[in-house]
Formats: sequence, C-alpha cells, structure tokens
Amino acid sequence: MKAETRSLHQTLFIRGKCPIIISTIAFGMGIDKPDVRWVIHGDMPTSLEGYFQESGRAGRDGLPATCYMLFDVGDIPKVRSFADNLEGEGNRKLAYDRIRAVMEYGAAGKGCRRWTLLKYFGECENCAEVRCGNCDLCGKVER
Repeated sequence: MKAETRSLHQTLFIRGKCPIIISTIAFGMGIDKPDVRWVIHGDMPTSLEGYFQESGRAGRDGLPATCYMLFDVGDIPKVRSFADNLEGEGNRKLAYDRIRAVMEYGAAGKGCRRWTLLKYFGECENCAEVRCGNCDLCGKVER
C-alpha cells in the first residue's frame, strides 16, 4: 500500500470516521486509540507476549472490548517454520516454548483465559482456581 493511502486510512480510523481497519501487527504498535472495541487475530500469534501486547489495544477507555484469536492447528506448521529458521539452538528452543504456550492457551478446554495469562506471566498464584467471569471459558462474553 502506498504511504499516503495508508496514512489517510490510519487517520480516518483514529478520528472515528472508519469503524474497521485491517492491519499488520506493526500498525497497532503506533496507534493510541482508546476506543478500540475488537482486536481479531487472523493468524496464530508466535508468543503469548505478542498476543498480550496486541490484544491490549482494545478497551483502553475502560469500556468492554473483545479480543478474538482465530486458532487452528493448521497454523502450527507455519509458525514453527519461523522458529525452525532461527539461528542458535537456544533461540529455537525459546521460540518452540512460546509456540507451545500459545497452543495450550488456544486449545484450553477448562479454566480461565485471563488467569491463564496471568499465571504465564507470573502474576498470580493458584490461577487455575480462579474464574474471571468474562472470558469465553468462564461463559460471560459479549457478542
């Protein structure tokens, strides 16, 4: 996309003149728009750190917001191929561990997604015993 076209659409989005925008991860890093209601991940994130950073773009104004991760096991080979091409065994192992954490988060069948993230980041104890009441696994998700 030409720079001037991208800039125009970004400005329209920030000013609320364009309700939906589709972008890369890099687009979101420079956006300070508090009233984003949805963040939809069309590809499996390569890490929970990245997912957390990206999903944090929604609801910065304190109002309800939703983040979707479209997760499919068919995404795994593509994400693993990025890790396979990293230099250094330590870098590859770290990437594989991060991918495994995303897979476990995406495939979770019980528990609470919010507390799963908090546990991953070392922010709580006994996270499996707590339910946020807002995620899809706790049953209270706005659609």
